[in-house]
Amino acid sequence: MIELAWRYQARNYPSSLSAEQTSDWKAHCRERLEDNEAPWLSFARYQQAVETIQWSADSEQLKNSLIAYMKEVQDYTANLELSPSD
Repeated sequence: MIELAWRYQARNYPSSLSAEQTSDWKAHCRERLEDNEAPWLSFARYQQAVETIQWSADSEQLKNSLIAYMKEVQDYTANLELSPSD
């Protein structure tokens, strides 16, 4: 229950976290997005899903947007551990 409360606080009230808690939260988020064995959608599984869809010519822009969005999120998460807070 403590873990659940901590995640709630980190997700909804990030400014209330200490520098160490902020760092822990960012590491937690990054680990979850990069965990390819987890039941949720990781970066790799998202990319695989986007690439395996049979896109029509009309949907090519949507596909490119989804890939660009994923890359933006990846870049953001790659920098999560580098900054003490946002």
